[in-house]
Amino acid sequence: MKRISLIIATCILAVGCADNGRPKIALGHVDWLPSAASNINVVENSSFFARVKVYECSIPPEDLRSFAAQMNWSLSETNNVFVGMRDLLRLKPIRTIDGIAIDLVPHALFYSRRAPNGAGITVIYDLETERLYVNSSSR
Repeated sequence: MKRISLIIATCILAVGCADNGRPKIALGHVDWLPSAASNINVVENSSFFARVKVYECSIPPEDLRSFAAQMNWSLSETNNVFVGMRDLLRLKPIRTIDGIAIDLVPHALFYSRRAPNGAGITVIYDLETERLYVNSSSR
């Protein structure tokens, strides 16, 4: 009986933790982003524990502001924001500063709404490159 329980638990864990999210890089369009969005990179992972979605795209400021209003993101201007979870996209870091590769946005519009367990969303818009970075998690 213990052996069967162990096998079942192992199968549940394997299915729940499977890396089912392969990055989709340089997409021209997706139906859940404004039509002005371009050069879209996205990865989605669903597991037994959480659903994670990380995406980035180029988008003009006026379209970003409309999209943010539609999504109820109250963006505020800030400096030196680290773009978390971007490693899931398996892309080169955004910048190199003093020889250190880092996903940092020096001048950004920022919104974050997170629960104590990490569930929620973080939105970063690079004002210099007009690039949007978003990561969300159900946990």
